[in-house]
Amino acid sequence: MAGLALIAAALAILAQLGLVTPYWILAAGLLVLGAGMGAAMTPATSAITSALPAGSKASPRP
Repeated sequence: MAGLALIAAALAILAQLGLVTPYWILAAGLLVLGAGMGAAMTPATSAITSALPAGSKASPRP
């Protein structure tokens, strides 16, 4: 849930960008967005793969 809140905060920061916005505001927004995506996508991927039936999970092939 914290990851989604970070993504929302990042989008609010990035929504303030204009033609003359300083670079540090863009960098701050992207930094927060990256942290939010990292925090949100890992549990989401685990939940999706654990919900699959055992026989449908692909195994790596040599």
